[in-house]
Amino acid sequence: MNLSRPDRECLAHELDQFDPTLPLDRAQRPPVSWFLDPWMFQLQQRYIFRRTWQIAALQDGISEPESVCCIQIAGHPMVLVRDREGVLRAFPNSCTHWGTQLFDADCASTERIQCPNHRWTWNLKGELRIAPDTPDGFCRAGMHNLKSFPVREWGPFVWVCMDSDPPDFAETMGSLYERGSHFAAMEYAGKDTHDIHASWLHVMDNYNDGLYHRSAHPSLAATISPDYRVEVSSHFALQYAPFKQESGTVRSGTARYWSLFPNTMFNESGDRVLDVNVVEPVAPDRCMLHFYYFFAKDVGSSFREDSTRSSRETQGEDNVLCARIRGGLSLSYDRPGSYVPDKEAAVFRWHQLVHEHLLPAAYPPSDELL
Repeated sequence: MNLSRPDRECLAHELDQFDPTLPLDRAQRPPVSWFLDPWMFQLQQRYIFRRTWQIAALQDGISEPESVCCIQIAGHPMVLVRDREGVLRAFPNSCTHWGTQLFDADCASTERIQCPNHRWTWNLKGELRIAPDTPDGFCRAGMHNLKSFPVREWGPFVWVCMDSDPPDFAETMGSLYERGSHFAAMEYAGKDTHDIHASWLHVMDNYNDGLYHRSAHPSLAATISPDYRVEVSSHFALQYAPFKQESGTVRSGTARYWSLFPNTMFNESGDRVLDVNVVEPVAPDRCMLHFYYFFAKDVGSSFREDSTRSSRETQGEDNVLCARIRGGLSLSYDRPGSYVPDKEAAVFRWHQLVHEHLLPAAYPPSDELL
């Protein structure tokens, strides 16, 4: 459904305040409304998060036939179901009759999908098989089958896109795609969830900033070489630098910080430590950060504890910093800043991508308006 004409004009005004075509050394940051305005937040959910690949669950949690996992994507309740043949599907967690919730959060397995209200029943492919008190042929018509959304299994995660025509998964992942089998072989070691009082875009700006780690995270900066580089591609960015420690330790090699548009981050310490961060937008100025820990199977418990403690310390510093960034902004005072060339290229790229995803809503093709 297209926006109304007044809404399109309002969105166009907000987008036109940011010029994505300027070179980085001349570009200005987007207006504060992109970060704080409730209406812009709803548009970001609709045109960004529902049209991009999102981490939905750990594969280990839904690996068995007939397993079930309740999830949320961009505020929409959904359910993952693996059928008897091992095929994984994502459905809305709502009945096609009255919209009743089909599964509770604690449900782990099922032989069928059944609505608790009127007992409509689907098989695990989402095909309606039983609908009491309906005319003959009602189920065979297919009109009340559950809608299935695109699903991919990559690395240790299940990914879902709510768009019926999703972006190509491998192309979206870029050079990160080839790391999937390595990530999948690592051992899951737990998860933290942080409640951050800042926009999801503030959190991603903070992560993509190639400057801040030296001042905001002195203990982390002490372990990483000053030769810190930032590479930007179509839908992801990579920041990397060698560790200062001697080779042979767990943290030897290279620190790699991957960010995938719009809201996912992979932090590699060499080849044996991986943290994965997923930002879940909750409100214009609030988000939840889900922090997953993975280690190579031969990494001992002592180092795992030290590494997890260090990650929590760094993330705690980030949470405070993001809240301070949010605290310094208001919708009534809007003075966009500039970018630091090279070091803030990834920040600029994220703003370009937000603009790119929202632009068709403000300026839809003329045939869509007919």
